[in-house]
Amino acid sequence: MLAESEDFPHMVEALDRVLRRMRGTGRRWRFDRMTTVCHPASGKLTAAFTGVAKYYGVGVDICPPRRGNRKGVVEKANHSAAQRWWRTVPDGISVEAAQNGIDKLAVRMDGRRRAIDGVRTTVGDLAEAEPLLELPFTPFPAQAGRQRIVTAQALVPFRGNLYSVPPGLAGAAVSVRWRLDEPFLSIATAGGAVIARHEMAPRGSGQTVRDAGHVVALERAVLEAFSDVPACRGKVRRPLSPQAVAEAEALRGRGRYAWLRLTTSGPYGPGIGRSGGEYHLDGRFATDVPGLHLAIGEAVLGPGRELGRSRFWLRDRLGGGPAVVPPFTLVWHDSDIARRAFADQAVECGASSSYFDQVLEILDERGVTVILASADLD
Repeated sequence: MLAESEDFPHMVEALDRVLRRMRGTGRRWRFDRMTTVCHPASGKLTAAFTGVAKYYGVGVDICPPRRGNRKGVVEKANHSAAQRWWRTVPDGISVEAAQNGIDKLAVRMDGRRRAIDGVRTTVGDLAEAEPLLELPFTPFPAQAGRQRIVTAQALVPFRGNLYSVPPGLAGAAVSVRWRLDEPFLSIATAGGAVIARHEMAPRGSGQTVRDAGHVVALERAVLEAFSDVPACRGKVRRPLSPQAVAEAEALRGRGRYAWLRLTTSGPYGPGIGRSGGEYHLDGRFATDVPGLHLAIGEAVLGPGRELGRSRFWLRDRLGGGPAVVPPFTLVWHDSDIARRAFADQAVECGASSSYFDQVLEILDERGVTVILASADLD
């Protein structure tokens, strides 16, 4: 029998459910040294469980310490059940659905055949023939409780059913309380105030139990929230402000520099570099130093490659070594974009030429034929 918790009320409730399925109880119960049953050090029953034993009229035997052989048969049976069923339980399954699965396993295990004094029988038949004591009319009157979260529909999920609470508590944590010998449950707030009391529906039946007062209050809350005000107008698209554009350019510049640091320039070695050919440079994004060098490297060597991260490295790489060496032709598309972007960016203080002009001079110096193609010509 599965339970949501290992505390005393849930253990007693699960024990009572097992006994009622058996339609009786044995004269003596045997337990391991569980803290909910006894004091592990001494093996003496707790005061609470002593009341349970007296209520059902049974004796309790506690397994002695360090006597593993006495528990071997029971543990082996639990091990078999775990191997056959527990490993097949999917994640996220409810306690009720899991209990339904283990009940089916128990039915199959009751059909196991046995031979007693040469007579063929089954485990289920042997269990039916066991002499059992009668059970009390109601379970032991223990008080149990569990925490739950109220849904947006003012409902509290509990054991496969939904129970109503007053509106306005969506998302709040509440306590579901019940006595094992009563067919009712109470729902209380975190402060202890009882806000609902319902008759418990059968486990896992999927019922929604609502109080008439809660239904009226929920309808009133919905109607009060209703409004005939026209819906909000659609979002108005506004152009970006100059500050937003500047911030976007700064972000793009930092991203380009980070990517430029990850690019590679090789391979190097005698006879590796090839010359000649025509390469096309996409100049739409060559608006800053990292973007310009990324565009040159990707045009000549391909994505993820670079021909230098500055004008000094560019002069060195074009001197020989990488996969492409001058002379070759470079068609610079949208070159006017880079020219305008670098117009006010002098290479050195007092210099008359921009960074764009310096790069063109280095390319010409190393034997690269540059064809500048503006957007208008394209």
